Amino acid sequence: MGSWFKSVILGLGVLLGLAPAREPPVMELRLQRDSATLYAGVELAGLPGDELGALVRSSFTVRLELSARAGSLEARAWREIAFDGFSYTVTVSETGGRHRTASPEAAWAIVSRFRGLPLGTMAGQDFPLTLRCKAVLSLPGDDEYDPMLFWAYKPSAALLTVDSLGEIPYY
Repeated sequence: MGSWFKSVILGLGVLLGLAPAREPPVMELRLQRDSATLYAGVELAGLPGDELGALVRSSFTVRLELSARAGSLEARAWREIAFDGFSYTVTVSETGGRHRTASPEAAWAIVSRFRGLPLGTMAGQDFPLTLRCKAVLSLPGDDEYDPMLFWAYKPSAALLTVDSLGEIPYY
């Protein structure tokens, strides 16, 4: 499908109220650790929503980009989801793995969950420690169009503060 046609469909859907801008999905955060490393666990509840699901089914590849920061530690990861008319393909940045499934629920479950995302070593971190996360949408290869309009141009974001190392469970 040509990019001009995609832009017309996307723009008309929002302008006509067929795909209204919504609030971004709620983000749930967790911190975990092993003997030396701090990990973030992030899940976006309610993903994809009708409009975002329809966007993927209409041949767009959608990328969900996550950034997490706790003190001086930072991590970034992303998931891409595409539909070829028969099955969904989800690419995971941390492993480079590609997962194929005919189930939209299974595909979106992979896209919406970032588990065990390594932030870095805990040595030297001050407490209380605040984990800040934010997720945004993009269309790889279609930079002139912005799917963030489906979230009213607001990222999904959350904060989690822990007062001591003892509050962080082991991974």
